[in-house]
Amino acid sequence: MEKENTTATGVQIWDKGTCLGVAEIKDGKWKFTGSELSPGEHIFRAVVSTIQSSPRTVNIEAAVDLKAPHFRNADSIAPGAEAINYYNHQTDGVVEIPDYGMQPGDTVRVSWKGRNITYHSEIQTVADPPTRLAFKISKYEVIDCINNSAVISYTLKRPPDPNTRESSALRLKVDGHDFDLGPLTISSHHDNLRAYKQEQFNSSSTARVRGVGTTTWESESVPFNQDEYLNFPIDPNWIEVNKEKPVIFNWSLRLNKGDTDIYFSQILRIGEL
Repeated sequence: MEKENTTATGVQIWDKGTCLGVAEIKDGKWKFTGSELSPGEHIFRAVVSTIQSSPRTVNIEAAVDLKAPHFRNADSIAPGAEAINYYNHQTDGVVEIPDYGMQPGDTVRVSWKGRNITYHSEIQTVADPPTRLAFKISKYEVIDCINNSAVISYTLKRPPDPNTRESSALRLKVDGHDFDLGPLTISSHHDNLRAYKQEQFNSSSTARVRGVGTTTWESESVPFNQDEYLNFPIDPNWIEVNKEKPVIFNWSLRLNKGDTDIYFSQILRIGEL
C-alpha cells in the first residue's frame, strides 16, 4: 500500500477495527508492508490525524492444495500411486478426499476412470465446520479393473467462483489374479450370455453368471469340461423385470475343482436390456 502527498509524519493503516501499523512518510510519500494476511475479507483505510482514506476491500482466499485422493485400504506404491487386492476386501470401494484447505460450501465430485468407462460420483458439499469427505465406488467398478488400473481424481467448486478446479490424480492398481478374465458376450436378442474358455482354464474349471439391474439374477455353476465356451440362458422373468433398463453382467470362475478362491470377470454393460 503506497501513497503520496501528505504533510504528517506517519500514516496509520487500519484493517476494519485493527491498526496494522504506522507507515513513515519520506519526501511526501509513504509505503507500508504488513505481515501475511489471514484468509477472508479485509477492509483497509489509511488514517492521518482525523482524515481517513476511502476504504479498499480485499478478499484473501485460503490456500488450496488439491492433492491426490486416497483409496481406502490401498497401499502406497509410488508418489501418486496405490495398490489394492480386491479379494482381500470384496466390498464397495471408498475414495477419501484429503484436507485440501476445505471451506464450508465447497462442492466436490469424484471421477473414476476405469478400464473402459468413466464414472462421476454424486456432488457433496463441505459442511460447517468442514469434515473430511468420502465417496463410494461400486465394487463392480473395482472388479472391472482387476489386473488393470483406475485413475481417480476430484473436482472442486468454491462459490462465488464459477470455475472448476481439478485435483492431482491417483493411479490405483487393482490386484487379484494375474490374467484378464474377459467379459461375457450377449446374444442379439439379449436372452443368452456366453463365457469363453481361456488358456489358464482346465476341464474342471467352472463358471457362474450374475446379472445386476433393479434386481439380481444368478445362474447355476457349470463346468467347462472340453467346451470352448458355455451358454447361459437369461431367466425370462428377470428379463421382464429389467426390460429396457441398464444392467450389468459378470461371471465368476473357480479355476480348479476344490478351490476356495473364486475369480471375477470384467463387466459387460448393457445400456438397455
